[in-house]
Amino acid sequence: MRIISQIFTWAATLIVIRLLSPEDYGLMALAGIVIGLLDILDDMGLASAIIKKKELTDKFIEQIFGMLILFNIGFYALLYSTAPLVADFFEDIRLVTIIEVLGLQALIRIFFYIPNAIMRRNMDFRSVSLIRFVAVLGQSFTILVLAYLGFGVWSLVYGSLVYTGVQSLGTMLISGYFCKPNFSFKGIGEALSFGGLITVHRILYYIYGSSSTAILGKLAGQKALGFYEVAMQIACLPMDKFMMILNEVGFSAFSTIQDNQQKMNELLCKAVRLLGILVFPVFMGVSCTAPELVDVLLGEKWTPVAVPLQIVSAVMALKMMNITDPLLFAMGRLDVGIKALAIGCVIMPIAFYIGAQWGLVGISLSWLIAYPPYFYISMKIVLSTIGMKFGTYVREFAYPALFSGIMYLMVTLAREIISPLIGNTVLELIMLIFVGAITYTGLVLAFQRDTAMQFYSMVRRRQ
Repeated sequence: MRIISQIFTWAATLIVIRLLSPEDYGLMALAGIVIGLLDILDDMGLASAIIKKKELTDKFIEQIFGMLILFNIGFYALLYSTAPLVADFFEDIRLVTIIEVLGLQALIRIFFYIPNAIMRRNMDFRSVSLIRFVAVLGQSFTILVLAYLGFGVWSLVYGSLVYTGVQSLGTMLISGYFCKPNFSFKGIGEALSFGGLITVHRILYYIYGSSSTAILGKLAGQKALGFYEVAMQIACLPMDKFMMILNEVGFSAFSTIQDNQQKMNELLCKAVRLLGILVFPVFMGVSCTAPELVDVLLGEKWTPVAVPLQIVSAVMALKMMNITDPLLFAMGRLDVGIKALAIGCVIMPIAFYIGAQWGLVGISLSWLIAYPPYFYISMKIVLSTIGMKFGTYVREFAYPALFSGIMYLMVTLAREIISPLIGNTVLELIMLIFVGAITYTGLVLAFQRDTAMQFYSMVRRRQ
């Protein structure tokens, strides 16, 4: 279902990008800096407490529901009252209404958290995927139609609301779980403590991940930010969906074996090994064909996206290999993840600020320069907690990384040969993809056939 929805979503996204302007995406990105808090503060980590709790009672769930109602109403009131301040800071009055409308998602999501947590606790990911599938299609269709009708940035705003509404309604109906709120919070101190740590973890991740948008938007303006956001959106599309699956399934799976550290480590290594064989060729493939991809899929007005897309996609391949959060959550060692992210909140914003002095390319290069050292530091901290060496972890994806590097070189060489002979960019892109696919597949079958067959067998069993 995820693959089918993504095919439709990617197609719709590419069409919408052609219909909207860089300023539209830049404006939405600025609003997203504030609205992004919904994704990290939306349930205060309390839904995860439901998943992790070994003995679950109706009273506990009702107390969590009551807490979520109060928190989300208060959060929307805060968004509504601070919207003018955000608009003043970025010097665009349109942000006021956009933030006020997008903030309604905080009220809609109240009815999503509890039934979704129950389904995830029961590992009913079939239903979770079905609901998200319908929500994604509804969002993509809404944005596509409204963009075609000339709604501009509001097509993105209304599309976001449709996604949240469909997801919340679908979750309530399919789960069949309804409860009344209990506003007596006696006895949920442990859940609040666990949820608080998750919230701190999310806030730190938000700061280091979103700081580039805020810095570039303030220093370079909406148009440059629009190009950057589209590059990030394309580069992160595969990662966002993969990480969503890994975080949901991984947390539930690790929680079932949270008392067996060796088993969790084995599962982590297997996930990294199988993920690496798929992730590196995808991201490195996007990177090495970025100029042709932008020209064919987005059009001439988006040409400035090519260079940042080329740089950021290569970094996202490495970023994708940090999948330890679900394990730390299951172990209850959020303090370790918080420590690692706190370092990122220092390294990455400083790098973004320095890079932004050179505009779009500079802030893209800051990812390439600053993220690998941060990856090493953060992974050393996390892996030492679970008794695993950094070299052991890296070896699980070393071959796919090496093969993708060779693929990158072969595609670059092929471009030098093909480009002077062919005047058609579409045909050139197809031939470059073919060269890359043949190179990578050949290397994997020659040197990592067992892992490839393991991945193939796993996919067949899931069909």
